[in-house]
Amino acid sequence: MVFSGIDRDKAFKTQDDLKLYYPDLAPEMQYQQPRYLVKIGQFTYKIEAQKIFSQLKEQFPTARIIQDRFQRKEYAAPTSDPNAPNQN
Repeated sequence: MVFSGIDRDKAFKTQDDLKLYYPDLAPEMQYQQPRYLVKIGQFTYKIEAQKIFSQLKEQFPTARIIQDRFQRKEYAAPTSDPNAPNQN
């Protein structure tokens, strides 16, 4: 997470700065009343996030690594097939 706060303008500025300086990261803004959150990346392991975090920390000192839930792109939710045999 790169930004967390109630200042909407600052949240959008942070998002714009991230797009400018790190175009490959695709920042995402979320609103959880009353806070705006600007997040980047979805990493399975914390060690993967450390590399980007160390680059961001100089320009965005409030950045931090957080644990968040997300669905991986390669994951396909199981479907219920009425013709499939029971696996008990």
